[in-house]
Amino acid sequence: AAGSLAAAAPDFLARQGLAAIPPQRAVYLVTALAVVAFLVSRARTPAVELSAADREAGGAPGAPPPPRIRLLAGLFALDAFGGGFIVQSFLVYWFVVRFGAGTGALGALFAASGLLQAASSVAAGWMADRIGYLKTMLVTHIPSNVLMVVLPFVPSFELAAVVLLLRFSLSQMDVPARQAFVVAMAPGVHRTRATAYTNTARYVTRPFGTALAGASMQALGTAAPLALAGVLKLVYDALLLVSFRGFVGHEAHPEADAAAG
Repeated sequence: AAGSLAAAAPDFLARQGLAAIPPQRAVYLVTALAVVAFLVSRARTPAVELSAADREAGGAPGAPPPPRIRLLAGLFALDAFGGGFIVQSFLVYWFVVRFGAGTGALGALFAASGLLQAASSVAAGWMADRIGYLKTMLVTHIPSNVLMVVLPFVPSFELAAVVLLLRFSLSQMDVPARQAFVVAMAPGVHRTRATAYTNTARYVTRPFGTALAGASMQALGTAAPLALAGVLKLVYDALLLVSFRGFVGHEAHPEADAAAG
């Protein structure tokens, strides 16, 4: 959120007749923040690692991911592929082309979206404790994707901003629940492998969605990537529900199903 506001600062300062850091030099600030993040992560202690009991319960560390983890990886790949159509840079471009939005307005919009995503992540933990990981993923992800399909048809910048903020208030709530669901499916030493396996599937497929977003925009119009992203993600939601509906409530007692694969 602070980064989005900072991105709008040069435009704001220029309007006030004040000097500002040239945008091309902002990369140095990004690099400095990355170094700070690295130093903070290096300060973590070994206490963040798995306990000895977890290692013993996890089984052989060299075992391949169970079939359900591979299935999750495939579903997450589809979700990430759809997400590739709506990276933030494209959303900014769409708002500029569709409504002529300025840098200041967009900086404020995406700063607000960042705060909403942070708050929704906290709320996701509260919700998952009450209804479970899988239900949390579905009841938040489905309406957020419906809003993405609706967004191209909104007639004004103000209303489009409201729709986007509503989507951002829901779209990230599935992330902590999704990660916890993967961990519950693969306790012990398998956790790192399972999360690496599923995250890699997301990272590999997401760029293809971004590449196709440009092609679809040229062939079908600037709104095409938004609609395609929403539809693809709704397909992911449907497949996730069909594939794992038998695991509702499973996350509370993951060990009971550890031998099922």
